[in-house]
Amino acid sequence: MVAAAGRSLFSRPNCLERSLALWWLLRLRGLAADLRLGARKEGTRFEAHAWVELDGSALSDVGEVQIQFMPFESPVAVRKAQTH
Repeated sequence: MVAAAGRSLFSRPNCLERSLALWWLLRLRGLAADLRLGARKEGTRFEAHAWVELDGSALSDVGEVQIQFMPFESPVAVRKAQTH
């Protein structure tokens, strides 16, 4: 859904925008997904990336993004457990 919505926009959404949309949709469905940010240095360039994890697995990226980018210590946005 997120990829299809992104294709219909005038500009191509970046990884943070796509990840926020996916995290929000999963949250609406009651899934405890985490929004993660990571960084790496490629030569002289500093690069950052955002992705969504569910149960420790990246959902919004192919491959092991957690190895390609050093994740920050804790998730940026965490779905809090609901108490009933």
